[in-house]
Amino acid sequence: MKPWRDILLALERIYRPSFPALNLQQWTGSIYTWLTHPLLDPQKSGRVIMDHLMKLITIALEWSYAQGEKDVSPKHLEAAAEQLTLRRDVMYLIDAIERNEEDKD
Repeated sequence: MKPWRDILLALERIYRPSFPALNLQQWTGSIYTWLTHPLLDPQKSGRVIMDHLMKLITIALEWSYAQGEKDVSPKHLEAAAEQLTLRRDVMYLIDAIERNEEDKD
């Protein structure tokens, strides 16, 4: 799982300005489990597609940012994983306009 930790560490560095307490590495096992779900890994290869990883992380971070959190919320990670697998046909609106206006002050 070391490559996963390296990727998540790089994402932590990228998103650190918006999420000062970001710690994605603690979710390595859960993220792997979610992204090797049969709908995302139909050949059961045990490999994770980078596109799925980035969708999971960015969706969860967007939702956490909209709530004004300093780290990614576990409930947002789980909900993002569910969206990628069980609710692929549902669109979600993330309204962070109020949050962005607060940042300007």
